[in-house]
Amino acid sequence: MEPYASHECDILMSYIIGECSKEERALFEKHLPSCLSCQKEVRELQEVWAMLPSHLEDTEVPEDLKAEVMDSIFNKETTIPKKPKTKWKPASLLSSLAVSILLAALVFALWDNIRMREHIATLEEQVAATTEIMKVYSLASTEQEMKLAKGTVQLVKQGKNKRIVANVEGLSATKGTEVYQVWLLHNGQRRSAGTFRVDSLGNGTLIYTMKNPDLPFDNIGITLEPDASGSQPRGKKVLGT
Repeated sequence: MEPYASHECDILMSYIIGECSKEERALFEKHLPSCLSCQKEVRELQEVWAMLPSHLEDTEVPEDLKAEVMDSIFNKETTIPKKPKTKWKPASLLSSLAVSILLAALVFALWDNIRMREHIATLEEQVAATTEIMKVYSLASTEQEMKLAKGTVQLVKQGKNKRIVANVEGLSATKGTEVYQVWLLHNGQRRSAGTFRVDSLGNGTLIYTMKNPDLPFDNIGITLEPDASGSQPRGKKVLGT
């Protein structure tokens, strides 16, 4: 597939609405069989363009006005042939201008929306292909006052990065500078994996990218801390594996 930024791809919209020159039409039709992206957009945009009204009752859109409107909306990226100017009445001018802008804006919005959906789908496929859940830890309450608290922690690998993704519920809401802090435990040593706050419903989420992807840990604990500046636990433990 050729890149969308190529000159031939830029002719797509003027080709759909029939505003390109003979040379551009021939160039685009030669390019079309080898570009799957343009083939898809041509099919979809032709259907949309076909549903739009071709004329208004008692109102004819001047060709040079239509060319000027389309040229302005698409930032002069397409070449629109100019035809000799015609005369029209003021009322007809306002009506024609409004309709031309509306139709052109509608097609442009639909075109942009199609491209955005394709871009999002591509990103989702890339993320799904590179994301691996390496391990899932279950958290249980260690504090009587929050005995219904629970949660899960996932160790997720995305490319070269490893992330800690924690989701908890049933905890007491944080107040003031209070935070909950996640600790990774290995051979009696604790290393912080970030802090998070809890809302009034007792829910909290943490996504932490490990600075050292190879850092070993066996267990996970969560404590309630007075602030987020601690390098070692100072508050009480509320959840643990």
